[in-house]
Amino acid sequence: MLIRTEPQTFDDLVFANEESAQILRAILNRQVALPGYGKTALLLYGVFGTGKTTAASILCEEIEQALSGDALGAAPHWVNCDNQNDITEVIKAAEANRFHVSFNASRYHYYVFDEVDNLTADGQRKLKVFLNHKDIICVLTTNFVKRVDAGVRDRCYLIDYNAPPPARMLLRIKQILREHSLPLPSDDVLLEKIENTEGSWRDILPAVIMLAQSQSA
Repeated sequence: MLIRTEPQTFDDLVFANEESAQILRAILNRQVALPGYGKTALLLYGVFGTGKTTAASILCEEIEQALSGDALGAAPHWVNCDNQNDITEVIKAAEANRFHVSFNASRYHYYVFDEVDNLTADGQRKLKVFLNHKDIICVLTTNFVKRVDAGVRDRCYLIDYNAPPPARMLLRIKQILREHSLPLPSDDVLLEKIENTEGSWRDILPAVIMLAQSQSA
C-alpha cells in the first residue's frame, strides 16, 4: 500500500506555535494583505526536516485560492539558493518573468527562494530590492533565520516552522494512520517515538508507520 505522508493543504501543516498559524490564517482569510504593508513575502524558518520546502508550495497554492478562488495557473518560479554565490542572473530571470502576463487569476507572480541564508551579503541585498515589487508574492525558507539580511526579514511575515510540540505532531501522525486504515499505537508510544527523533518528519514518519504496520501483521 502506498502511504502518502506529505501534507496536501494548509490544514495538514503543523506549526511550531499558534501565532505563526494565526498570521497565515489571517492572510488566507484576507484579513491581512499580502502583498501589503510593505511586505511581499513569507519567511519560513526552522531546523532541518520540518517540511519548509513542502509548506512553501502549499502556501503559494492556498494564497492564490484565497485571492482569486482559482488554483495556480503557473507553478511558482523556484530558486534553490544553495551554493548560490551570486544571484544576479537569477534575479534578472525573475525580473524578466515579472514582465510576462501572469497565468494566475490574481495576476500575481509567485516565487520560492529556498535556503536564502546561503546567499552572499550582496545576493541578499539584491533579493531585498526584488522584494520591493508589488506584483509578486514570495515564500522564502531558511534553516538559520539570523543569517538572513534584516532588510529581507523586514519585507516578510516571519513564520516559525521549527519542530512543533509533540502533542501537535501526534495529531498529524494519527491523522495519517487513520487515513490509511493503519492501527493506532497508544499515544504514549507515539509520543516516545516523536521525542526520540527531535522533531524531524523524515525520521518520525517511517518509524511510526513501521510500528503501525507491525501491529497489523
